[in-house]
Amino acid sequence: MWRRLSVLKWYEIRIHTTGAASEAVSDWVLELGAGGCEVVEPDLLPDGVEGSLKDLKLPADASGKILIKCWFSEQVNLEDLSSRIQEGLGRIARFLPVGSRQIDTSLVDEESWADSWKKYYKPFQLSSRLFVCPSWEEAPQVPKDARQIILDPGMAFGSGTHETTALCAAFIDRYVRPGDRFIDAGCGSGILSIAAVLLGASKAIAFDIDPVAARTAADNCAMNGVAGQVTVLTGDAGVLPDEQVELLAANIVADVILSMFPVFSHHMAPRGRLILSGILWERRDEIIRAGTGHGFQLADEQRRGDWVALVMTCQDSL
Repeated sequence: MWRRLSVLKWYEIRIHTTGAASEAVSDWVLELGAGGCEVVEPDLLPDGVEGSLKDLKLPADASGKILIKCWFSEQVNLEDLSSRIQEGLGRIARFLPVGSRQIDTSLVDEESWADSWKKYYKPFQLSSRLFVCPSWEEAPQVPKDARQIILDPGMAFGSGTHETTALCAAFIDRYVRPGDRFIDAGCGSGILSIAAVLLGASKAIAFDIDPVAARTAADNCAMNGVAGQVTVLTGDAGVLPDEQVELLAANIVADVILSMFPVFSHHMAPRGRLILSGILWERRDEIIRAGTGHGFQLADEQRRGDWVALVMTCQDSL
């Protein structure tokens, strides 16, 4: 199923950056509410070839020029959006080379881009026991002990192909136990909540500040038969019920993770595990220090390219 929104025209934003910064820049524009994101890498791809940023594997030290194209509703304040993009580029530049930071814009019809990324999104293995199949593809056979997620990410972040999502899913696969309660902070498409329940969690609470993401997550939960076990909420952490869980995942940007440690502490049950992703390697130590200051201790970590995911537990539950 492909969600068609009522927006007929979109601002196409073209950001001139580098291969090294392409994933971080993509994450930032998606955080700002981009309806889609693609990459054009003129140094490595033939003329006219464009692919999904999430499927294009760039070397970690890539410094060649990259053009990131993203799309926002024509209803946005373009001047404010451009300022926020530049603000994010400035933060990323503290850790990675971002190139010229030139931004171009134009107004385009929805049909010119909305379906183009789908041809690059195919069934794939997300973790040792998790497989993902787009809702418009025929579902392949998977091993008996595996679980298959049928997914339509729509306009929400969380296709499963990005390193940060894959790292989170791998830790959920490793640590979820039958009967666990799960919180999915910044749920996007709902892929992590679906994964947790399919692997044995008894219930999940997913929330996202983006109402489109929340609706997409609810639709995907229904499509996978877990709507009765996943509660999807729209808003920030303030919408969470006052209860504790055994497993909590936050696949969001480092600055938001830093601000949410009090929330994590409040909602973590004894012996619970906190999975943190969306963290650039350069900010690993900063996140660990902050977590330690809030009563957490590092228990596991995994790195893929420029990204790292952490598993932290309450010190009194080790």
